[in-house]
Amino acid sequence: MHIYIYAPYNIRLQHCTDELGLSVDEGKRMIKKVDEAREAYHLQYAGFKPDDYNHKDLMINSSLLGVDGTAEYLATLIKKEILFMMKKKDFESILQIICCRMYTYIRGLHSWRVESLLFCIV
Repeated sequence: MHIYIYAPYNIRLQHCTDELGLSVDEGKRMIKKVDEAREAYHLQYAGFKPDDYNHKDLMINSSLLGVDGTAEYLATLIKKEILFMMKKKDFESILQIICCRMYTYIRGLHSWRVESLLFCIV
């Protein structure tokens, strides 16, 4: 399952100032730098931009449920996908989900929360 997690610019900037303690100007510079690096990396290794909906199964705005709510929603969704595959006895796909590295982009999200999401899934 290919998932793209995003948030509106103003929410991302607010996260930089409130959660990371950056000034507004520092936050704007960081967002720009991270977005440019992420796009370059993704273009080089995947061949398309990270927000290209033609390559995504699901796109979700994390500001709707918050960071923790989005992580819980995705963990539930992936668990349901695994159960669906178990009913179909599609064990190869289940193994791919469990063993593969999950490339999700939660803009401004701390890596420990992504690790927590992966732990919830498995």
